[in-house]
Amino acid sequence: MSDIQQIGTNIRFYREKMGLTQRALADSVLVSFQAISAWERGLSIPDLENVVRLAHYFGVTVDALLTGSAQELFVGIHGSSSTTEFVLFEKDGTVRNIIRLSGSNPNDRGLDASLDVLCGGMEQLLAGRSPKSVFAGISGASVSDLRQAIIDQLKYRFRTHADVDTDAANVLSCATNPDNAMAIICGTGSCVFVRKNSNRYRLGGWGHLLDQAGSSYDVGKDALRCALAAEDGLQEKTPLTCRIAEMFEGNPYNAFPMVYKNGRPYVAALAPKVVEAALEGDSCAVKILKENAQRLADLIQTAIRRFGVPEEIVASGSFIQHKIFKTMVENMAEVKLTLPDVPPVYGACVEALRAVGLTAPADFRRIFLETYQRMSR
Repeated sequence: MSDIQQIGTNIRFYREKMGLTQRALADSVLVSFQAISAWERGLSIPDLENVVRLAHYFGVTVDALLTGSAQELFVGIHGSSSTTEFVLFEKDGTVRNIIRLSGSNPNDRGLDASLDVLCGGMEQLLAGRSPKSVFAGISGASVSDLRQAIIDQLKYRFRTHADVDTDAANVLSCATNPDNAMAIICGTGSCVFVRKNSNRYRLGGWGHLLDQAGSSYDVGKDALRCALAAEDGLQEKTPLTCRIAEMFEGNPYNAFPMVYKNGRPYVAALAPKVVEAALEGDSCAVKILKENAQRLADLIQTAIRRFGVPEEIVASGSFIQHKIFKTMVENMAEVKLTLPDVPPVYGACVEALRAVGLTAPADFRRIFLETYQRMSR
């Protein structure tokens, strides 16, 4: 990056840190909006008088404004089957930029498509800036060859320290004490992770062809199976089976082309219909939820027997957000599940610091949440 580009990057950095638009900064330092825009894009450079004025307004030295990187930056990434969220942040937790793209699970999309999402998101996020560390917690990326391929690409493309792990690492690091916590992932897929004394253990999460642990895919699949059975006369029709059939022009057999074309996420999208029907008292829907909640509760109870009671059990994923299902799991497992006050990508940001030997400071969570919410508006 040239000196003039670095100055422009620094001006933009400090402006955004103060939550200012280009026009607001221009009004504050008595220059035109066009001048701020040109400086930030590296098309021109402010004269000495304006450099001093900018530095004074930002509360930094002239040297800090003119030379070097304005601040060490880090990247946290949370990738699931449906969405991928990228956060650029400072060491104190200040969020500088947020990008949200489609899913990046390499098992669902394929490695090449997953890399396209991850690298494309990084380019949008950074806009020419260089992070000190990147951590990507990606669903389906725990397989060694996939994990290494993603690490290699991130290191090569962005010349930074990069680490990749499963998205469960993000959830574990959302806990108050990440070193003694349990994470319940229950979205399109499901599994249980335990971190104890810096060691991590996994139960379930065998993949959709083998797993049956209470995910939205399992719930959606059970609902479609019941609708097909009702259509064949193998069981009675209920409001749920009729509701599923109506989605496919009155016959659940019409679902086959879309199911086999679009795969697991498509089936998982049926799960909210089960929740709706259960809340209305549909016996079939209630049975489906109870059976799937019991499977997840069995994993939790087994983890507790093996590793002891953790300080906190953090739950994440779209399906565990449904109160009726969460309550069923809690009652069956005899535990309390915590829904974090921070998004899963927060945990990736904590891991990005840990990857280079840094510890999140005391105010990190508060500052992250405040700036994340402001940037998300």
